[in-house]
Amino acid sequence: MAASADNSVTLWDLSVELDEEERPFTQGDRMRDVPAQLLFVHHEKDPKEVHFHAQTGLSFATGADGFSAFKTISLS
Repeated sequence: MAASADNSVTLWDLSVELDEEERPFTQGDRMRDVPAQLLFVHHEKDPKEVHFHAQTGLSFATGADGFSAFKTISLS
C-alpha cells in the first residue's frame, strides 16, 4: 500500500505482468493508462499511515478525514 501527496491511498501487486496475448487497448478505452499492477484506489484527505493485512485482505488508512478500513480483496 502507498499513501501519496495527491490524497490517494493505493494498493499495488508488483507481481502482475501483462500477458503478450492479452487484447490491445482500443483508442477509446479509458483503462489504457491504468497500470495492471494497480489493484485499489481510495481518496483520503492528507493520508498519513496505511496498512494492509495480507491474510484477510483488509486495508487501513488514517488521514485528516479520520480512519478508513476496506476489504480490498477476496481470498475465497
